[in-house]
Amino acid sequence: MIVGPITVLAAADFKGELLTASQSVAGVLRQLGSVLAVGIFISALTGAVSDAKSASIYDAEKHIAALNLSEEDQNRINHQIAYQINHQSHPSDQPAVSKTKEKALVTHVADKIRAKTSHQMTQAFASLYGKGISIRYSFMFACICLQKKGRLVNENGRGCSRNPS
Repeated sequence: MIVGPITVLAAADFKGELLTASQSVAGVLRQLGSVLAVGIFISALTGAVSDAKSASIYDAEKHIAALNLSEEDQNRINHQIAYQINHQSHPSDQPAVSKTKEKALVTHVADKIRAKTSHQMTQAFASLYGKGISIRYSFMFACICLQKKGRLVNENGRGCSRNPS
């Protein structure tokens, strides 16, 4: 979108050798702009990737600190995760914690998830129950009002009685 109008403007008032020179200068400036654009883009991308890596490592450290692990195990896991993130490598074959500790962690996390799920389900039920109670009371109020209206109608002689006797 920009190259076409710039080429037209660069050639607009020139003739002969000046036209060739203006096209050469426009080409050089276009190439220089392309190089600068790619350089700026790569610099911004590198900074964004570096920030994302740092944020990922910080987040991992925060989650690992919340686990029931010894400081030595936490440091080993943090180091392994930071290495994998910084070097874009896959998880190593050597585990960061023993199988026993891994099972204990899984159990601990599963218990936390169960407790949180139970709490969320209780909250969801309480929320629905609370809405149900307000609807129930509204319905009861409407029934009472209709019963009173029915009594008034029957007392005034308008309307029929519910007990035909």
